[in-house]
Amino acid sequence: MDKEFDVLRIVKDHQNVAKIYALQKRKVYGGWEGRELMEYCPIGLFDYMKALEKDKKFLPESDIWEIMYDLVSALGFMHKQNPPLVHRDIKLENIMQGKDGRWKFIDFGSVVFGTIKLKNKDDVDRAEQDIEKYTTQMYRAPEMVDFFGVEEITEKTDIWALGCVLYTLMFMKQPFLNASKLAILGAKYTIDEVNMVCCLTAKRLGAKYTIPPRHRYSPELVALLKSMLTAEPAKRASAVDLFKVIKPKVGKRVPHMAQTIASNFKDEYEASDEDDDDDDDEFDDEVITKVSVGDGMWREV
Repeated sequence: MDKEFDVLRIVKDHQNVAKIYALQKRKVYGGWEGRELMEYCPIGLFDYMKALEKDKKFLPESDIWEIMYDLVSALGFMHKQNPPLVHRDIKLENIMQGKDGRWKFIDFGSVVFGTIKLKNKDDVDRAEQDIEKYTTQMYRAPEMVDFFGVEEITEKTDIWALGCVLYTLMFMKQPFLNASKLAILGAKYTIDEVNMVCCLTAKRLGAKYTIPPRHRYSPELVALLKSMLTAEPAKRASAVDLFKVIKPKVGKRVPHMAQTIASNFKDEYEASDEDDDDDDDEFDDEVITKVSVGDGMWREV
């Protein structure tokens, strides 16, 4: 919890990170409870994609470039910190659109600071347990699944996960939905749609892709996808590499709201007598910016 609060203090002012107006931490039975007052984000990317799928619609390429502009901008900011901040749980559910029309990351509870070195079996065992606990399997990079020959785990894992998000934006399906470790290592995914066929195969090393000519997206966007879903971390694009491609395609970013879709965010908190101010309570209330409650929504962390 303290680690997430530390991360939020660093990223709180970036326009593509959901703003946090207040942080609360208090002693409860069995440990600590944390809550954050986050800016109101009316649309989640997961909800948005489900609505498009229901209506049998696809995202225009221009919208995809804009979404990637926002998300890569945030990643670039995180990755250039010293040490780099690695989100580790990038997925549709952790991306929302604010009232300002910008797409933003939420949920920084899985962040690690810097590179994870794998020098011996104990390091590998700790990394494996940590990855199982704090990351989502279908978004894990190959080096998070098979540790053989892996000496370090870097911020390039975020690029792979964002590549999985991009794949879904383009083709309306997860590349590794319910995937086993072997499926991720083999990095095989096939999509067939009316007037669109995309068959993409990547091996652990020496990644090879085959994309038939009949699909709806530009060579530039397909190349962006390839650069992110490159199995070998050293050859995978960085956030800086991606932004160099994305920025000229978008130009001056003019945010606009996606169609109105109710967020599936639920605040299940219920007030109780224990919430009353009491001198005996151990309570740490850290206010970053004073704001009315109507401007945000509480989220448990």
